[in-house]
Amino acid sequence: MDDYYNGSSDHSSIPTGRVMLFYLLASLASLFLGLLTWLVYFYDPYSTATVATSNDGTNNTPTTTLVFESKLPTTLGVMCKALLGNVGAFVDPSTLNLDSFHALPAIQLKNVTLEAEHTRRFGHCLRAGNDDDNTVPFTYVQATLETLAILLGCHPLNPLPLLPFPIHVRQQICQLVPLRPGMVLTLSVRVEALRIKLHRGVEVDIVGEAHDAATGGLVVRTVFTGLYRSSNRKKTAVATATAPKTKRKDFVADPADPPQEFVVPAAIGLTYAKVSGDWNPIHLPYFARLFGVKAPIVHGMWSLGHALGQIILRDRDGKNVGLGNETHHPIFVDVRWLKMMYMPSTAVQLSSMRQEKVHDEETRLHYPWNCFASNALLATKEFCVKNKKDEVLLVGSVSWQETKST
Repeated sequence: MDDYYNGSSDHSSIPTGRVMLFYLLASLASLFLGLLTWLVYFYDPYSTATVATSNDGTNNTPTTTLVFESKLPTTLGVMCKALLGNVGAFVDPSTLNLDSFHALPAIQLKNVTLEAEHTRRFGHCLRAGNDDDNTVPFTYVQATLETLAILLGCHPLNPLPLLPFPIHVRQQICQLVPLRPGMVLTLSVRVEALRIKLHRGVEVDIVGEAHDAATGGLVVRTVFTGLYRSSNRKKTAVATATAPKTKRKDFVADPADPPQEFVVPAAIGLTYAKVSGDWNPIHLPYFARLFGVKAPIVHGMWSLGHALGQIILRDRDGKNVGLGNETHHPIFVDVRWLKMMYMPSTAVQLSSMRQEKVHDEETRLHYPWNCFASNALLATKEFCVKNKKDEVLLVGSVSWQETKST
């Protein structure tokens, strides 16, 4: 017995390392299950918002708005909670009763300050040449509005399933005035419309707005269009294969704006998530494959911001100017994402020749919300991004209003 306490007995056969590993794994499993339980039953990301109710002037329908004061819940936690509530819900969204869709509340975020350091880091992430502390990247406000749109899409009243993940298919943006660091904005999003697409799913429009907190004036208006995809992939594949092919016109390259390499870094999903707050797992390494994609998909707003940052604008005197400068306003951008853009990858960006026209009744059909003044001179450049197979991944146009030369 004395030998036992003196440590002279041979205990080398006791698998101490394995026991410790077992306890460690058991502790991690308990922690994970506890986290899941908290997310499902106790976590309410909308509890920090105040509820405001108003009547719609058109039909006196009560409108509910969830108002957040300067800080939002993390999108990762919100999406995890929503996904846990959708486990096993692989249904075709076009077969659901969508009457409750328009009952979704609007979401508002107050006191959003455009901080110079954060806008600089955001621009650096886009690699858009935003080295000037006095400028705000064109898609900076869009990124926060998209975070609000994610909160809206994950709301319990949304009848549409999150699986398969909805994808960003179109964006229209009208920026009325230049944005400068130090400005304080009030942001809001609300549902606008939905369209059932045969064998593809349901398209949803979410309208976002940014108002100057000091004056109340409208600064930015945008429409996010997302596609809640059909879970019947065989029907979707057949519909895509049998659909009539529409040939896109060839781009007439601007000699002064030659084709540019469009590089998507491997880690840009994580980098952009840190500066934008969009932690959608389909954009993150190691998580994307869990949701049925072969590789992480680049954020749509990153690809748009990167593409716009590479476009060279020139005024009527031939001077190079950047998107968002003092003289080229309002600005209207319309972009469509046609195919998924994976990380990492390399593509090529093309820009068309500059076109000019006077804003009249005919052109008004192409620009919603009365972005431009009547009889204003508009300039437009189109752009697209193609992969190595010559497939168009992204196509869009940017139009701006400028003063006529005297």
